[in-house]
Amino acid sequence: MATLSQTSEISKKTFVGGFIVVGLIFLLILTYRFGLTLKNMLFPAPPPASTVAFGKIPKLDISEGVKSSEKIDYKIETISGELPKLAHEIKVFKVDFPKPSFGDLERTKAHVAGADYRKEPESVTDRTAIFRNSTSPDYVLTINITSGNFIMGSNYLNNKELTDKRPTSVEQATEIARNFFNNLRVDLSSFNEKAQKNQLLKFEDGTLNEATSLSSVNFIKVLFPRLPIDEVKVINPRLDRAPIWALTSSTDVVEAQVAMQNIKKHKFSTYPLKEITKALEELGKGQGALNEEIEGAVFPIRDVEIVYLESENYQEYLQPVYLFKSDNNLTAYVPAVDDTWISESGTD
Repeated sequence: MATLSQTSEISKKTFVGGFIVVGLIFLLILTYRFGLTLKNMLFPAPPPASTVAFGKIPKLDISEGVKSSEKIDYKIETISGELPKLAHEIKVFKVDFPKPSFGDLERTKAHVAGADYRKEPESVTDRTAIFRNSTSPDYVLTINITSGNFIMGSNYLNNKELTDKRPTSVEQATEIARNFFNNLRVDLSSFNEKAQKNQLLKFEDGTLNEATSLSSVNFIKVLFPRLPIDEVKVINPRLDRAPIWALTSSTDVVEAQVAMQNIKKHKFSTYPLKEITKALEELGKGQGALNEEIEGAVFPIRDVEIVYLESENYQEYLQPVYLFKSDNNLTAYVPAVDDTWISESGTD
């Protein structure tokens, strides 16, 4: 029979032994995790292969932008002095082509009548109908009865009541634009109403020019950019365009356009991207586009990011571009999908 001192000694040894075992297990776990981390650093797992489920996709049409020139000198002037490291692949989304359906014209008539346009169109050609405003006959709406996209124009530059007045605020112009689109049942849910862009314009010498302050403004252009898709920005070919925009006077909309593409966010596939250095090389060869005319021949590159380009004309897929940013909102862009997966003639 063990004495009290013997029992105490056994308990101490058991405790110490258990502590050592637990310590060894803990040390083994730390060693394993460190080894795994070191392995991943030295031999990182390759990124998952792009799915390229659409096969080869058509070449992205960037002709709505301002064509770049070989005479432009693109200089890397980023903070680091180098081009950034960006993703190697990205999603490409399917864009549905508008399909005619029974009742398109009647549905369009109902929509425009709610916005004070005459119910009966002046003319209908193929899928396009032209409507004249009931109150102001020089306001003409040309609408695609299948897609709902439209252009509205008026003779506003020859109307002194409009060209002599000044809008009270950008907020008022935004509200006028929003009400106009709501009356025509334009769905703004995919567009960033809180981050719309505004252009201040003054009327002089028979044309509209940029204004620097609200005190000299006669018209305000309100542009609604599309919300990012998968946290990736969506841009338009031109700085002064957006899928939805309206030119407002002090009282109403005098010109507007809706050119939305039906992007199917649940129909996508990942595609590999060309190297950023190759994109810059193509830009220098005049194979890219700019969002506006450049003054001078030097384009300092301040930053680069990957974005989606949504054009006014239908394209089968929403594709990414490398966006080269410069000063004063000037940008240039080049198609980003690796050329291996681009079909010059169409979809393979």
